[in-house]
Amino acid sequence: ERFMTITTAYYRGAIRILLVYDVTDQRLFLIIRKWHSTIKQHASVGVHKILISNKSDSTDK
Repeated sequence: ERFMTITTAYYRGAIRILLVYDVTDQRLFLIIRKWHSTIKQHASVGVHKILISNKSDSTDK
């Protein structure tokens, strides 16, 4: 969440956007949905969005 203040200019110039979240924390997946909404509003049409789950091999949860 602390990176949400990145200016929309970064989105406009992007070719690909990687969205990475920690699978051991469901709250973070919900935050990714907010990021995706912001990206849809500000990124160029046709930008490639890639969702990456992190810590899928963790045994914690």
